[in-house]
Amino acid sequence: MSVMTECPQRMLLCDVNKGLVGKKIRLMGVVVSRQTQQAEETTTMITLDDGTALVDVKSRLGGFTQTKTIKLGDTVDCVGTVLMSTGSSSISLSAEYLSIVVDLHAETLRQLEIIQGSNNYISRDENYAMSPQNLFRLIQSAIDVDNRGLSQSELTVLLGIHRDDGMIAELHTTLQQMQADGEIYVDSDGGFVPL
Repeated sequence: MSVMTECPQRMLLCDVNKGLVGKKIRLMGVVVSRQTQQAEETTTMITLDDGTALVDVKSRLGGFTQTKTIKLGDTVDCVGTVLMSTGSSSISLSAEYLSIVVDLHAETLRQLEIIQGSNNYISRDENYAMSPQNLFRLIQSAIDVDNRGLSQSELTVLLGIHRDDGMIAELHTTLQQMQADGEIYVDSDGGFVPL
């Protein structure tokens, strides 16, 4: 008889810190690098990015076992133990479970979790919610799910901006700059769409 254990709640990568060393956590992010190191034992390492931070995920003895090879750009969900590198202050995750996310709805849900979490971080990093990278990911997620753009009013709701004229003005300015930079455009329905 197998015993089921509760899976840890998924965290934002920016919340992984020294206070979690030795604890089991769950992360989801996009693979931005992958490397294999041959030493006393083979170690495969990927770097995940969820838009809030980067975290290295390591697997010893043969790497990540998957039916499909993990590639750059894949979104992965993993559970592992937080480690601190010897001789440095860098934090990494020793993976016990890793899965490629193939459900677009799971990716969209994660983007919304990040945006909801970002509302809690505005006091720490006011630029996060309004960053072009975050807005682009949010707009892209809407296209992937509904095949339509997001209006500025929909973005204000998703970002949790409630009658803050300064933040609404900042959102408007950022969206205009993204249009000028050729990252997004406004479709016939008034929604912002990535180029």
